[in-house]
Amino acid sequence: MKKRLTFFGIVLFLGISFSACSNAQAVDKEIEHEVEAMNSQMPMVLNSNTRLDSCAYIAKGKICKYYVTLTNLSVEREKMEELSGESKKNSAAFIKQSKEMQTMKDHGVTVEYIYRNSQGETLFDNIITPEDYK
Repeated sequence: MKKRLTFFGIVLFLGISFSACSNAQAVDKEIEHEVEAMNSQMPMVLNSNTRLDSCAYIAKGKICKYYVTLTNLSVEREKMEELSGESKKNSAAFIKQSKEMQTMKDHGVTVEYIYRNSQGETLFDNIITPEDYK
């Protein structure tokens, strides 16, 4: 009797574990599909100074990366920190209210924006964690 209960306990545990793993994989596939759809529309000019070049999803860390080029920008390095801080604040606010990013928000995806200049040099990056957009 005790062996039978242990066996059923193990089967139940494995079933729950497999279900959770399967659900996580389904969410990853859904996000990967959304990223593919976005990339098919890239590059996307957001305004006269900003172009969204591509995005990528890293399932292992639940991170979605957006690669952004600041096109007509000449900012001194001293002002770059201020621009980065303002950009992070605006990005977090955008994610909070975005319906398009609901799947990512529901599953605690970290969003990283990598900002580059027209020459492809990284200027700064902003990491928006679930705590930032909740």
